[in-house]
Amino acid sequence: MAFGPIFRSTLRNPTGALLIAIQIALTLAIASNMFYMVNERVEKMSRDTGVVNEEVIAARVFYFGKAVDKAAQADIDRKTLLEIPGVKSVSYSNSMPLGGNNNTSSLCFEQEGDEDSCPHSPSYYRSDVNFHETLGLDLVEGRWLNDSDNVTTDAISIAETRTMMLSEVLAKLYFPEESALGKQLYLGGRELTIVGVYRQLLRPGARATEADHTILTAERRTSGYLAIRVDQDRIEQVKEKLEATMVGLNDQRVITEIETMDEMAADAYRRDKAMVVLLLSVVALLLLVTALGVAGLVSFTVANRKKQIGTRRALGASKRDILAYFISENFAITALALIVGSGMAYALNQYLLQTYELARLELVYVFVAAASLLFISQFATLLPALKASKVSPAIATRTV
Repeated sequence: MAFGPIFRSTLRNPTGALLIAIQIALTLAIASNMFYMVNERVEKMSRDTGVVNEEVIAARVFYFGKAVDKAAQADIDRKTLLEIPGVKSVSYSNSMPLGGNNNTSSLCFEQEGDEDSCPHSPSYYRSDVNFHETLGLDLVEGRWLNDSDNVTTDAISIAETRTMMLSEVLAKLYFPEESALGKQLYLGGRELTIVGVYRQLLRPGARATEADHTILTAERRTSGYLAIRVDQDRIEQVKEKLEATMVGLNDQRVITEIETMDEMAADAYRRDKAMVVLLLSVVALLLLVTALGVAGLVSFTVANRKKQIGTRRALGASKRDILAYFISENFAITALALIVGSGMAYALNQYLLQTYELARLELVYVFVAAASLLFISQFATLLPALKASKVSPAIATRTV
């Protein structure tokens, strides 16, 4: 079917098509990078903590007032809490996954290590020996920490040989070709012997990078984070009575931030969720504006070409031919814009990479954004194109 007259008319007045092509290209550049950013946030919020989230309650414990025998009080706390129906295990730790108080230090092959011998700075959990049981961690190899590994809080800074456990990711980074068991590494200048490797434990803080780079050390903790593992069907009852129970045992302290792990995750990722909603809203708005722009351009073109369309109908073009032409014309404009927009997407990503240290854009997100734009553009063309196909051949005889 010959559409030469209509096509030449487009070339004589290319402004509208050019503006729409620019709009589509810009939308692709922005949308593909936003899709990538959204996916990064979603993956971040979906990270496995390594903990049985649905069974764990965490709280902060702070002492005040007169001196208290905290070690004795911690033993009383554990004994009392374990008597509550549904409570399986109780532990004190310096921090919790996704919680605050993120203690980090360089982990080195040598005591006086330089940058090359200290490749990573993991977070370290200083917790009692029941911590793994309370959180429900999985042992990969070796053993869990026990009472023989315990040190007191006062001894934490003394350069003495101690033991530790590594996350599986960290163990493989330091000893990729052999088992990490029995090896020595230096944490903050202190020599520690690796006695076990656990599958996973997320670092404290939602913004922490290298999320699986964690260490466990044994310490007789008496305050900080209190972690309690509870039967899932009793978790709300224990949570409700926890503060009253703890203060009843000792009123020289406060119990704050009583949350389940799921609630802690929701708090930690609140900004990420808000960012996802914002980014998706912006993308939706961009796509809507692009769709309206395409529909407006095609409607304007149809209005200006009615006599040409009528002429083509009078010469034998069917409604299907007219419809196919406008769909094809829009496809050609959109395809050209998407090619240009793909280059713009990577240029924008390069800027974001250098300015905000974002990851390099993957090709799949450009494809997703391009496919979305192509579908929306073709859909937006459909209604005006249908109107064009209904133009009567008789209009060619009118002097307008």
